[in-house]
Amino acid sequence: ARFFHAILMIVLSVLLCIAGLFSFNFNKLKSDAYNSIPSGTINNLYDETNDVFNINNLNELAQKVNYNSFIDMMKAAEDYTPTTSNPGLKKASDFGTTTVKFGTFIRKDNGKSEDLIWIPTFLSKDNNGDAILTLWLAKTEGEGSLSGPANNRTSTNTVSDQENSTWTAGTFHTTNRKNYREDPSDTSTTPDSLYSNAYDGSFIRHAMLLYDDNYLTSWGQTWSGGPVSGSDLYTMRPTQNLKFKKFVEKDGSDNYTGIAKYLNSPSQMPWQMAENKNRNDPAYAGSDSSGYTSHWVNDNLWLASATEIYSPNLWGMNDSQRSNANRGWLRTAGPEAGYTASNLTRTASRMYSSNGKETHCSLNIFDSLRPCIHLNLSKLNIVETPEIT
Repeated sequence: ARFFHAILMIVLSVLLCIAGLFSFNFNKLKSDAYNSIPSGTINNLYDETNDVFNINNLNELAQKVNYNSFIDMMKAAEDYTPTTSNPGLKKASDFGTTTVKFGTFIRKDNGKSEDLIWIPTFLSKDNNGDAILTLWLAKTEGEGSLSGPANNRTSTNTVSDQENSTWTAGTFHTTNRKNYREDPSDTSTTPDSLYSNAYDGSFIRHAMLLYDDNYLTSWGQTWSGGPVSGSDLYTMRPTQNLKFKKFVEKDGSDNYTGIAKYLNSPSQMPWQMAENKNRNDPAYAGSDSSGYTSHWVNDNLWLASATEIYSPNLWGMNDSQRSNANRGWLRTAGPEAGYTASNLTRTASRMYSSNGKETHCSLNIFDSLRPCIHLNLSKLNIVETPEIT
C-alpha cells in the first residue's frame, strides 16, 4: 500500500507541475486569493517573455479594494450598472496608496530592464461590457537639461529621454489655427483646423507617445511653413524615446502586439467619451470646439485631463497621487485662445497656484509625461497553479 501511495504522490506532483505551465483565458479561470496582502508595490502583473499575467499578483491587487480574488473584482466590474453620477465601480480613492508594476522599459544609463509603476485610478467597464482598469504612470524622473543639435537633442536624465517634453515643436502660435490631418498622406479630405494647444496635433502625443516620425515633416513644422529646424524644435526626436513604445506597437497587419493587445482605447469607454467640461475632452462643445478634435480617443496611450484628475476629478485623485518629481502635462488645453495647456506642479496644485485656482502655462516649456492606459481585465491571458482537492 505504501508503494502504491508513493507512486500516486509522484504522479500527482508531476501533473501539478505540468498544469502550472498551461495558460488560460480569464473567462475560464478559477483561483483562490491570498489570505493577506503583502506590503509595498504589487509585483509585475505581466510576464513579457511568456505573454501571460500572474494570477497571484492580480489577486493581491483585487484584495486592495476588498475583493477576495481577481475573478471577483472582474465579475463585479462586468456586472456593474454605471450611472451618470457613478460611471465607475472603484476610484483612486478606493485603491488608496496602491501602486502596481506593469510592463518594463530599458534604462538609458545602464541598459537594464526596469519595471514601470502605475497608480490604479478607475475600475469600470467598456461599451462591450468588459472589465477595465485604468492606470496612470506613478512617477517620472525630474527635469533634465538638453544638449546637442536642435534636431537631435539628448537629455541629461539618466532613466529615459521620454521623461520630459514641450507640448509643441514648431507648431506654437498664440491665436491662429493650422491645417492638420490625422493621416498626412490623406489629401482627399478637408483638413482639420486646429489650435496649437489641441492635443490631437501636439508633439507630445505624436512624437513622444505614439512614435510618429512623420509628425516632424508634416504637421510639426514652423508657422512660416518651413521644416522643423534650429530653435523651432524644442525637444528630442521620437526615435530616442522608447520608454512606452511597447504599449503602441503593431504588427505588419496593423494589429496590436504583446502587451498592447490587452489595452483598450478611450473610444471604447462610454464615461470618457462623455467628458465635456474642458477643451480636448471628447464631448467638448464650446464655440471653438472645431479647433479641438478628438482623434486621440483611438490611442492606446494618452494623457490624463483636468476633468479626470482635478476638476470635477472623475477618478477621485488626491494631491499625493497627482504629485510628481517634475511638473506634469495634462491633456487639457488652457482657456487662452490656442497657446496654453494645463499641467500639475510638483505638489499637484495647478501651475503657479497655491489655492487650487486653474492656471496654465506656455506650450514651449518642459513638463513631464505621465501617460494613462486602459487595461482590459476580461481578456487577459494568465497562468495559475490549480488546487488539488
